[in-house]
Amino acid sequence: MNIHSVYAFIFRYTRRRRMRLFSRLFGETLARGGRLVDIGGYPANWAYSRGGRRIVLVNIDFVNKRDPAFDYIIADARRLPFRDESFDIAFSNSVIEHVGDPGDQQEFASEARRVGRGYFVQTPSRWFPIEPHLLTPLVHYLPPLWQRRLLRRCTVWGIMTKPAPAEVDRFLAETQLLTCSQMTRLFCSGVIIKERVLGVTKSFIAVRQPEKLNSGA
Repeated sequence: MNIHSVYAFIFRYTRRRRMRLFSRLFGETLARGGRLVDIGGYPANWAYSRGGRRIVLVNIDFVNKRDPAFDYIIADARRLPFRDESFDIAFSNSVIEHVGDPGDQQEFASEARRVGRGYFVQTPSRWFPIEPHLLTPLVHYLPPLWQRRLLRRCTVWGIMTKPAPAEVDRFLAETQLLTCSQMTRLFCSGVIIKERVLGVTKSFIAVRQPEKLNSGA
């Protein structure tokens, strides 16, 4: 079993629930044939909510076998190769926290808002006690120097993947969990929905429906 299988097993409940929410919020738009781009996505996520529609997947690489039911674009999420409002919905699941520093996250958010008439962008909460990528409690609250020392041998991610020191440094440089106030600033044109597990906020979802853009809201 690899780390991605563990992720899939642990988070499948929250992923299903999240995709049901997405379908409720954007079902009408999709039923009208609305175009959807998944920024940083892979086909596996859409096993939970497909509905027969065609989806454009954007990523920096596609390492697995491609499902011909999707369209694939290799691109940087901070500089998307689409015209303004090319899509009715810009979707992203657990990606914005991986693009780098706050400036990179601002560019990511700006591009999602630009290409989508509406959007659904999810990211894990920094204040959830278990770091979702490392599958280890509290380690993300420690200073970077301490994290660098602990990640390889004291986290589930480190024990299972056995990363080289350079991989640990890359993880720390690229993974920046966000708070609710940060997501609110990045997506001020929408609303922030909080996903909770046992009463604790696990992640944030920035949502704007395209109908609101049409009404001038």
